[in-house]
Amino acid sequence: IPLNTSIRALVISDNKFYVCTYSNGIYVSSDGTTFNQNTSFPTAGIYINNNAVFVFGNRLYIGTTSGLYVSSDGTTFTKITSITFTILSVYAYKGKLYLGTNNNGLYVSSDGTIFNQSNMISNTSKISTIYSDNTNRLFAIVNDYYIYESIGINGSFNAVSSTASLHINNQPVAFNNKLYLPATEGLYYLNTDNTVSQTEITNSVLDVYVNSDKLYVATIHGGLYYSTNGINFIQITGGPVPSNILVNCLYKY
Repeated sequence: IPLNTSIRALVISDNKFYVCTYSNGIYVSSDGTTFNQNTSFPTAGIYINNNAVFVFGNRLYIGTTSGLYVSSDGTTFTKITSITFTILSVYAYKGKLYLGTNNNGLYVSSDGTIFNQSNMISNTSKISTIYSDNTNRLFAIVNDYYIYESIGINGSFNAVSSTASLHINNQPVAFNNKLYLPATEGLYYLNTDNTVSQTEITNSVLDVYVNSDKLYVATIHGGLYYSTNGINFIQITGGPVPSNILVNCLYKY
């Protein structure tokens, strides 16, 4: 992988490790060490969005600025012709695949092939993130600043909180019964009463990840932090991640 390549997402599918870059396509590895560029995925003018890479069934879906691409073997990618607009987020929930778009609302599919625009939310909404906290709730970050919630797969999305002073950078995660929000202004969380509170991390946060009993936080030029309770955070120093670099995405392999 070329030096200074912007990596947008990491994912495992069919025992292969995929590194999805912003503008240089996809790199694939079978051992996590040697990576080769996938020549089937287009790179000219195609930009991959960081919340738009997801495995659904036995297929890998990748949302881009020019639509949605899918592969059933991890080698050959084809474009879903009905999706001609920017896909900002891809997420599977209770057997359905959801697509968040840039001002085209929400699209849903039961088979991963045929997508229909959903009336769960305004069809002109920008949906940058879709996420479930493993309960019966499906969350969406709408128009950059609003947290919407749907109960079950047939309910409408309703605004539960405004984060009007925040810019959410990546997918939230559930930890210790709270929903943590990686924002340009720092790390925040959604309380049970739907108010939003800030943690002690004020560096711009690009990603959050839960592994076992720890919450990991990747920041801009603040390095990597972890917490066992979601309140007190410890900066990881002296390891493979220097404290002054920009960490864009986290994934366990």
